[in-house]
Amino acid sequence: MADEPAFSVRILVEPWAFEFVWEDILRSILLEVLANGRPDWLALGWESERSLVETVQRDLDMASMGNVARGLPQSHAAMIVSMLGNLVACEAVEDRPGATAATAARRRPARVPRPRPRRSIMDVQRAQLLCSALGPVLRKQPQELHPDVLAVKYHGEAATDGVGGAGVTRAFLTQAGALIRDVRFGLLLPALQSHQQLSPFPGFLAPRAKDGVARQPDRWSRFLGRLLGMSVVHECPLGLTLVPSLCKQLLGQEADFEDMRLIPGMDYYYLHLRKWLMHRTTDLVPPVPSLERLSSEQLGAELAGLPAEMPSKIQLVFQALLLRIEEAAPSRCEWEEALDVAACLLREAKTTEQQRSVLDSVQKLLNFLIAEDATGCADGAQPSEDETENAGSVACSRGRVASDSSSQGAVEGSALRERINSDKSDASIHSATSEAERSELPEGLPRALLALHAALPETGGIKSAVTCQLAAKVTESLEQVLRAHDVFKDMPPLPAAQGKGYPEQPMSKKTQLPKKKRGGGARRAIRAAVRAGAHRAKVLDLEATPTDWHYSDSGYFTLSMQGHECVFSELNEYGIVSGMLQRNGPSESYEGEVHRIKDGEPVLHSIARVKVVFDDAGDYCVCNFKCNVDHPWSADITATRVPLPKPPSLHRQFSRPTMDTDLSQDNLPDFAKAVVAKVLAGNLPHVGDIAAEFHAVVPEETYNRLSQKVTLTLPFSEDWADVLNGKLQHIVEEDLSLLYVTDKDGIEVKCLFDKGEEAGHWSCEACTVHNENSISKCTVCGAPRAEAPRKYCKLEQSLFPLHVKFQGWRKVQSLISGFRVEVDAWKAKTVYRGSAGDREPIVKLWWEYVSGCEARNYEELRQLFQWCTGWASVPTTDWKFQISILDEPSQIEPGKERLPSMILCMTDDSSVANSGVKTPTLNLPRYADRWERQTPYGWVPFEPGVAFEPGVSFDCDQGRVTFTSAEEGTLDAADLSQSLRLVSAQTTLAQKMWWALCGGQNMDAL
Repeated sequence: MADEPAFSVRILVEPWAFEFVWEDILRSILLEVLANGRPDWLALGWESERSLVETVQRDLDMASMGNVARGLPQSHAAMIVSMLGNLVACEAVEDRPGATAATAARRRPARVPRPRPRRSIMDVQRAQLLCSALGPVLRKQPQELHPDVLAVKYHGEAATDGVGGAGVTRAFLTQAGALIRDVRFGLLLPALQSHQQLSPFPGFLAPRAKDGVARQPDRWSRFLGRLLGMSVVHECPLGLTLVPSLCKQLLGQEADFEDMRLIPGMDYYYLHLRKWLMHRTTDLVPPVPSLERLSSEQLGAELAGLPAEMPSKIQLVFQALLLRIEEAAPSRCEWEEALDVAACLLREAKTTEQQRSVLDSVQKLLNFLIAEDATGCADGAQPSEDETENAGSVACSRGRVASDSSSQGAVEGSALRERINSDKSDASIHSATSEAERSELPEGLPRALLALHAALPETGGIKSAVTCQLAAKVTESLEQVLRAHDVFKDMPPLPAAQGKGYPEQPMSKKTQLPKKKRGGGARRAIRAAVRAGAHRAKVLDLEATPTDWHYSDSGYFTLSMQGHECVFSELNEYGIVSGMLQRNGPSESYEGEVHRIKDGEPVLHSIARVKVVFDDAGDYCVCNFKCNVDHPWSADITATRVPLPKPPSLHRQFSRPTMDTDLSQDNLPDFAKAVVAKVLAGNLPHVGDIAAEFHAVVPEETYNRLSQKVTLTLPFSEDWADVLNGKLQHIVEEDLSLLYVTDKDGIEVKCLFDKGEEAGHWSCEACTVHNENSISKCTVCGAPRAEAPRKYCKLEQSLFPLHVKFQGWRKVQSLISGFRVEVDAWKAKTVYRGSAGDREPIVKLWWEYVSGCEARNYEELRQLFQWCTGWASVPTTDWKFQISILDEPSQIEPGKERLPSMILCMTDDSSVANSGVKTPTLNLPRYADRWERQTPYGWVPFEPGVAFEPGVSFDCDQGRVTFTSAEEGTLDAADLSQSLRLVSAQTTLAQKMWWALCGGQNMDAL
């Protein structure tokens, strides 16, 4: 019937044009139809404007037609068609499914619109990421760190987060996670099985955290808590696999005995305590049927004479850092960090046993360096000369997505140009890596090797003969590596009696050994203070020992006084300001100019005047600033003196968690509980701050869902499935995998839920439309999919009673860590844009390149995945990877091919909302084989102007071409002869990817 609301207004528009048609024509006309022009989209059969746009865009992509209004009487539909007139091709059609969907949308309770939070932009510096982000992250309200509100921008770069993409924020979180993971920063330590744990002493034994984490552990701990919360809400893994105890503490839960097995130095205690307790204290240690049960006599014999001691907090840090050295040995890109840690441990080692442990780990690391020198492992192809023009340039992306393009940042153009300038003398600049280039040490590694050499103990001062022999062996191996890479050029062999030493001949400035810190020296102190301004992590890191440390409302500052001169350095809202102050007499004030770093150069900041006052309460400082000559001095600022904390020492190796001196069967349970409490909570004074900030950032609904405590024991009955279903009804379907179920013997029951064979489609209860199983909402009306009744597997009665425990911490762990990168899974997530497909030759070469990275080492594959997607590891949420092949002449000009580039902000939603699944896109030029000829200026492309077959000689305008093989030849002209060679597309791809990866993310394109 005409009055029945069963008609829809259908438009016929090309999918690519809908975005413009909607903004320019359709939206304004539809608003005229509505009462008073207010956007009451329910009158047109839609829940919201966003639902309308998304549904129409999806229908247009499938059939080039879509309904902009539905559930209308025929007269209303005809009126809208007449208003559209000749502007848009449209018609009024009878549409029963659309009318049902419109009715369902109108029956839903009206949503109260919440005020949209104002977009908050956080500006950070790429070169000083953590220190520049510390203040902004802590100053913001927790809700301002959520995806819909926060937008990160790198200082001096144009790229910002757009609608839906959040590519720059993803890049920021990934980079922050990598910096936090570095043990030299001082917040996290390695744990067993590639996990990370909190450091009991933030900043201790961390070469780069002297005055950052070590002096402000509370602020950095709060920052870490917020960063972990941002990783969860932004669904961006940091690549940090946190130990289970920390994940539980983030959710307000207590760690248990099993969590101690991953702590370095406590794994031995865990194994023995579990063996002694599992058959007696089952509430603390679950029984393990495979382990033998000890009798009372056997247990007493094993406990006899054992002290009630555990490793001290300092010793646990030491063991964790030893683990870091050994873990880094197989990974080339982690050697610098491991060598820095080893040098620090050798300087701090207090006992012969500690020295021997460090030297043994260093020897294992050096064996990998020596093995690589012997085998000449390749790191990948080197770049070609023409790409220096591409370094640092940024190409614009197409369409609306360009506003959301996320570049991984500023390019180290000067370093790259330096590399090319040094390589220009080499005639084979375009060739694959030579043996010498393949054995080249990564940047920063020579410095780390020299620092380790300086920290090695003198063999004459070692009392143990075994340790002395090990030190001599390590020294020999280290000097072998240094000679192999010309760090010590022509270094003569050192006689055994001379011990460790350095070559007597003068060395170049580049290879000079670092000088030891001696304190004092005003000029050296001011140079260190100005140099500290280049990196906030080195605030107050003066080579001259500071005599006074102070804290005021404006920030930290230090004075290093040398007579009538004083080095002043302060961290305030402007960054780091420092300078040399002078005074005329003992009772006068220090006065002088202070500078700050801007664009890498020191510029005048203000004039400072500081006076040190001594009274009965102790000394304090009075300082003020004069911004310029036109303003008077500001009000005095009084700063109290903050004495330097006494650094911990490795002398103490054991501690007592209880008052007992020896272990016995009576005090064993109490000792075990005390050990667990001390290792997993008592040694971590800042874990409460981290958990509080994490809770504040994560939405309350998500936090409560993951932190719920479900622990139950289910006896056998005929209706056990119904009983269990009733107790688990508050757990949503996606969290059922977080249930940990064990049988009566403590063995995990891995098959509890029967998933069965699902049908290919599900029917919507509101509009009866069939939808794909992978879709959670109806494609027509948007109604959520109804939950299917849970089915349980048939279990034997002998397994009961079942013990069920909900482990929400595993979800937190996976969200923060992500999954391991697998090439096959990466391929399965890949889609191809346009006519591209996996059979394209360049696509096959791309996946061969990816497989080659995997074959070399996992870290190289992970870094490639991070460059391609912006994620440090595979996210737990849905994602895609897209390859778009570029074949424009400007992209593939021989010898000047563009680099592969990434767009990190794209999703699979082509509408203006851009709210689909995140789909980072690789723009891959279609590289092809080409020939080059050798000239006095290097290799240049060879274009004979005629078609030829490699291997068959021919004549061209440039001369006679003869081939020695299918890949090499000679061009003979009247006056000279030039060599020819074939550069394959595979070699070109490897060269271009070397530039793209080593030169910085997205060097020449977004």
